[in-house]
Amino acid sequence: MGRWIALALMVMAHPFFTEPLQVTVGAESAILMNADTGAILYEKNSRQRMFPASTTKIATAIYTLDRSGAKLDAMCTADQECVGFVTETAKKRSNYTLPAHYLEFGATHMVIHKGEKLSLRDLLYGHMVHSADDASNVIAQHVGGTIPRFMDDLNAYLQELGFVDTHFMNPHGLHHPDHYTTAYDMALLTQHALKNRQFRELVACTQCVRPKTEHQAAATLVQGNRLLRKGDYYYPKAIGVKTGYTAAAGHCFSAAAQHNGRTLIAVLFNCKDRKEMFKETVKLFEAAFNQPMLERTLLEAGPLPFTVKVSGAGKAVQAALVEPLTVQYYPAEEPQLSASLHWQELSIPVVKGQPVGEIVLTAPDGRVVKTAQVFAAADVKASPFNILGQMFGSLGVIGWLFLIAIVAAVIWFVRRRQ
Repeated sequence: MGRWIALALMVMAHPFFTEPLQVTVGAESAILMNADTGAILYEKNSRQRMFPASTTKIATAIYTLDRSGAKLDAMCTADQECVGFVTETAKKRSNYTLPAHYLEFGATHMVIHKGEKLSLRDLLYGHMVHSADDASNVIAQHVGGTIPRFMDDLNAYLQELGFVDTHFMNPHGLHHPDHYTTAYDMALLTQHALKNRQFRELVACTQCVRPKTEHQAAATLVQGNRLLRKGDYYYPKAIGVKTGYTAAAGHCFSAAAQHNGRTLIAVLFNCKDRKEMFKETVKLFEAAFNQPMLERTLLEAGPLPFTVKVSGAGKAVQAALVEPLTVQYYPAEEPQLSASLHWQELSIPVVKGQPVGEIVLTAPDGRVVKTAQVFAAADVKASPFNILGQMFGSLGVIGWLFLIAIVAAVIWFVRRRQ
């Protein structure tokens, strides 16, 4: 492709009609995001730092799958550091100087014994499906060498991804005053995690088996995300991902749903009631999924007010569209697009209807949303001077000597006649 020009006025001249979602939720902080485009459909205090509870496990899982290089069939041995318990009261009395990863009585566990061996795959399923805090610790110990080192690596990973309002003190989400994120960051983290096939399989699983070990018999572990399970809160469009709860964080949820090829992410933090949390999540999804698709025409078919000069041409080449340039979007997702016209390298003659370039619509993140090929609106031939230049340029040395001789003969003949 050759030269290009920005068409900023083209988009500005065709404003989009947007309609915010007519929905409210009781969660203290919430967001609804399009996982494919990053468009935000609904926000409520989404940049406010919150305690995330077990939605933290999303970060632990995707880091393990995405960056650590750990093999899922590797066997992991639980040591005392992974399965040791303290009371929540003891943590408070210590002013949270006790290691933040220590397990607490009354939280959710797989009941892993000291010295018990489980595969990393089984641990990840226990971690995400059953929300087992002891599984989180064993994963972190195996991947990082030590749990504190794993947390350093995990936080560095999150910083690399651009999450400036997120910092985690442990791999499972038990309360610590310095363990926080935002609904916005959690939505972006979930968006990133859903790109991983293994992660999507993990979070869509409704139940898994804790295998038999030398310490205990096999057991079935059930998914805590009620949108995935048959029952009062089942939502057939749901595809994951993670619930959470602590007394300080309230009920938390990062959820994803898919409909007509469109994936949405809803994050709700500090909901007062677990049942209402599921209902409000579905309410957000349905408000978005029920909006109709709109279509707007940016440029009509026919000649366009964009031209380019071609060397030796008698006039500029004018661009034209065979079909109207349109964009489709949902009312709550106003597209923020920029446009540019990329011209091909052209030489004369240019024939009417010949492809001469393309218009490219891009999102703020650089993602190409749509392209439209443009064509020559009319024939463009060489200028008379260019034709003469080409004619003389093709004579060569002998041709030029012959032409000079003819001119000289004509001049001599004319003078003799005088």
